[in-house]
Amino acid sequence: GNMPIFFGMAIYSYEGIGLVLPLRAEMHEPAKCSYVVSGGILVVLVGQVLFGALGFLCFKYDIAAIITFNLSKGVIGSIAQIAVSLCVYLTYPLMFYVPVNILNKQARRKFSHFTSFTVEFWLRVSLVMLTFMIAVLIPHIDLFIALIGALASSSLALIFPPMVYIMVFRPTIGKRSVCMLIMLFGVVGAVVGTTYALKDIVCVLSGLPKGGDWPCKPPPDA
Repeated sequence: GNMPIFFGMAIYSYEGIGLVLPLRAEMHEPAKCSYVVSGGILVVLVGQVLFGALGFLCFKYDIAAIITFNLSKGVIGSIAQIAVSLCVYLTYPLMFYVPVNILNKQARRKFSHFTSFTVEFWLRVSLVMLTFMIAVLIPHIDLFIALIGALASSSLALIFPPMVYIMVFRPTIGKRSVCMLIMLFGVVGAVVGTTYALKDIVCVLSGLPKGGDWPCKPPPDA
């Protein structure tokens, strides 16, 4: 019952896949983009595995959805929480690079009587407030990450890339078969992961324990 949730969380680690093409367009030497992307993915993979493994070895099954919550309330724990908050704050502009570029053009046309700075400023404020409200409405960050990972990241990382590759490059039967398998894995993971993530969110909001199979069930001693 927990494997679909794990799939969503794991694939969420590659949510930055949507930044590859925009960043490649801004590079001075786009031909080296593949080396940069491969190196970046390797660093992310090693960091995620080490961070997750060390956290589990330290706190076992008592580990919280945000590992900083497991730290003590002393100076070290406070510094760690401040560092995590600072990382999120500083990476927000990077994460919003693509959506702001897309929405800003439409917003400027719709609100042409305002200056470009004013339109972009309030667009960014609106996007930040939107993500903030979503985080407040779904306080269990692990379930939210699993939902976004299964619903969106699987499409960006596993479904759309091989689909575009087939349509653009017209590969051989062998490569096309591999692409189809990757797409099938992404579709199955997206459907099952999204279903179980939504189920766990409904369970938590209903006061029932998360995890396990469908549907939500009260604890045996209830």
